[in-house]
Amino acid sequence: MIRDIMRFVRMVFVSWMPVWTLDHLREIRQYEAIQVVGELPHRSLVLEVGAGAGWQARIFADLGRSVTPLEVHGSKYSRISEVYIRYYDGEKIPYSGKLFDAVFTSNTLEHMPRVMAMQSEMQRVLIHMGIAVHVVPTASWAFWTFLTTLFKWWRVPHAHGVHARNPIKEMFSYTRKAWERLLLDAGWLVEKYHVNNIFYTGNSIFAGRLSLKSRVRLSRILGSSCHIFVLRVNHES
Repeated sequence: MIRDIMRFVRMVFVSWMPVWTLDHLREIRQYEAIQVVGELPHRSLVLEVGAGAGWQARIFADLGRSVTPLEVHGSKYSRISEVYIRYYDGEKIPYSGKLFDAVFTSNTLEHMPRVMAMQSEMQRVLIHMGIAVHVVPTASWAFWTFLTTLFKWWRVPHAHGVHARNPIKEMFSYTRKAWERLLLDAGWLVEKYHVNNIFYTGNSIFAGRLSLKSRVRLSRILGSSCHIFVLRVNHES
């Protein structure tokens, strides 16, 4: 009897959480690409580290940037990539120094075990006045992903990335202050900061049933899902 009631309650809770789909993720990533493309100089040579299936690289290329997408060997997106992607070991960027005008990452830094060393690699391949644009998850994203995981799977989730041992500590590591501290320690200067002004979680709440316009409105109440940092190398550090 109690078990049947619990199953019914769980069914009601998860009915508005459809199965995660690539189409939903593609829509979100393309929206974010449109948001940040203005930070990348027109006709610039851009290295995208952690390019996934190449959705954002395609947007950038269509809008006048020359993009080199880079992804780690064994990526789950390798079979569905939409552009040519070069694969690497996740530690050494396979290009010579001072080559790119900009480096771009989206929801990638939190998955890098040697994140500080990779910042040095990105700085190595940038021209002297080159920029980096890092899109990284917020504490708001971590909180709502944690909460919806409890409802959807009835379990405490693991940490999403590799920099925290549990999801509670991860929320604190995804604050603006924590990300800024990491980036400054890595030798960057923050030139500009803003958020992506869209709400989503790692559990596809409503997925495509909730329009992008509605997600933008929700972000004003529930918080944005990503920080956007525009950076230059601190040559005085």
